[in-house]
Amino acid sequence: SHVHGFPLWEQQVFLTLHKSFLEVRAVFRQYSRTGFSLQQTELVNLALDCCLATEGFPMARVQGVFTRADQAEDGKAGDNALELHEFMEALVQLSFSRANPRHGEAGREHEAAQPLPGCLEAMLQKNLMKKAKRDGLAKVRVMVGKDPAVLKLLEKQGPRLRHEFEASCR
Repeated sequence: SHVHGFPLWEQQVFLTLHKSFLEVRAVFRQYSRTGFSLQQTELVNLALDCCLATEGFPMARVQGVFTRADQAEDGKAGDNALELHEFMEALVQLSFSRANPRHGEAGREHEAAQPLPGCLEAMLQKNLMKKAKRDGLAKVRVMVGKDPAVLKLLEKQGPRLRHEFEASCR
């Protein structure tokens, strides 16, 4: 089935990523030396910390996902670094491939024991969010951003706090 011209699973994947975006972005920034892109060695570190490689989906395949996510639209090699949008694409591919390591083999072209978005949600919650390293400030910001009382207070006091912050930075 389709919604607004897109397959329903694409919309569900988008909503799953949207719901976890602040946390995923915090993980991306934590593992990226520059904060703007993720090198292959940094993705490997993330994969090791979060146990993303499995017996059926070894680290070599994790690295292959990096290479595919880094490719230009014309199929040519990329810049050996994933920007945030490419990282999100890699997460979707990693989640599906590790949950369905034999998908695409002869006789299994259309078989998916664990389809999207379920495998993505599971990997985000069981692996990425629980095991990834994050700096303390990023964790606090995510927690604060979900607290309705804090959000209400920030809405009310935000302009005053911003003024005080900018004054202290001068």
